[in-house]
Amino acid sequence: MTLHIREITNEEGNRLSRLVKTTSSVVTMRRAQCILHSAQGFSPPWIAGVLFMSPAWVRHIVQAFNEDGFESLYARYQGGGHVKFEEEVRLEIVSLATSRPRDLALPYNDWSLSKLQEEAVKRGIVPAISQERLRTILHEEAVTFQAAKTWKVSTDPEFEAKKRRIGRLTRKRKNPPVVIAIDQLGPLQLRPQAGEGWARSGHPHRNPATYTRTGKTRQFLVAMNFHRKTFVGRLRRRKRGKENLGFLKEVRRHYPPEQRVYVIQDNFAAQWTPDIRQWARGNRVTLVATATNASWMNPVECHLGDIRKLALRGSDWRSWGQVDEALQGATQYKTSHRGSLPRKVTVPLWRGH
Repeated sequence: MTLHIREITNEEGNRLSRLVKTTSSVVTMRRAQCILHSAQGFSPPWIAGVLFMSPAWVRHIVQAFNEDGFESLYARYQGGGHVKFEEEVRLEIVSLATSRPRDLALPYNDWSLSKLQEEAVKRGIVPAISQERLRTILHEEAVTFQAAKTWKVSTDPEFEAKKRRIGRLTRKRKNPPVVIAIDQLGPLQLRPQAGEGWARSGHPHRNPATYTRTGKTRQFLVAMNFHRKTFVGRLRRRKRGKENLGFLKEVRRHYPPEQRVYVIQDNFAAQWTPDIRQWARGNRVTLVATATNASWMNPVECHLGDIRKLALRGSDWRSWGQVDEALQGATQYKTSHRGSLPRKVTVPLWRGH
C-alpha cells in the first residue's frame, strides 16, 4: 500500500505552498516539497526520484508529518553543553511566549523580551532568567518574533467535492486517465535577476544594477501531464481567454481525437470563458476546477518555482527570445528528470517526446 500523508485542510495546503516558495531554509523547503507532492498523490519512490532523496527518507518525512504536523518540517539543530532548564520549564516559556498577552489580562498586545522575562518570573515559571538566555531558549525551540499575517480562506461550498474529484483523477495508477494540469508563470520582465552560484572568493558573478524595462511583460503558460510527469510551456504576451484557448488546443493535439482528456486548472476567469467551455465540450475535454483560493490543489503549482529558478535565477536576458529559450530548456530539464517509474497506459501521452 502506497504511503500518503493524512488529509490536509485548505489552510494547510496554502501554508505548504508558501513554505515551498518563500522559506529561507533549504531543509524546510525540501520537506515541504515532499509533503506537497504526497498530498497531490505522488508515491514515495517517485518523490525520491524527483527530489534526489531515498524512498526511506521520504517515508520518514511523511510519517513525521502525519504524527507531528508542521513542526516536523523545521530543522532542529542541537548543540552540546549543560541544560540549565528542564524540558517542562522550556515548554512553559514557549507556551507563554506564543500566547496573546491580552488573553492573559495584560494591557498590551505583544511580547518584548523584557516583558516576557518579567511575566515568566511573576508567574513562577523560573526564579530568574536573563533576556539573552530567554532569547536563546526561544531560538532553540524555533520561536521567532514575527509580524502577524493574513491568509485566504476558501469559501467554496464545493471545496471537498472538488478536492475528492482531483484526488480520484490523480491517484488512479492502473490504466490512468490523461490528466493535464495547467497554470501560468508570470508576469515576467526583462530585467536582471538575483541568484547564487560558485565563484572565486571575493569575485562574485555580477549583473547590472541599473536597467530600463522596455520589453513590457510576458506570461509563460505551463501544462504538466500528471501521470507521465512531462512538461510543455509557451511564452505569450498576455493570458486572456484567447491565449488560454490557443494553448489548450495545442496541448489537445498531442492526443488522439477519441481520447478523453481531463484538464485541471484554477478559477481564473480567462480559463473559463464561454469559448473555452464550448471548445472543451466539442473536443472530449473535461475541465476540472480547483477550489476557490486553493490553487495548491493544482499539481503543477509546486513545479512553477523550479521552472522559474532554472530559467531565470541569476540571469540577465536581454530579449524575449532568450527568455523563451531558457524557459523551454527548464521544462525539458524537468521532463528528463521526472524519475524512473514508468506508468502503464493505453495510448502515448506526449507525441514526439
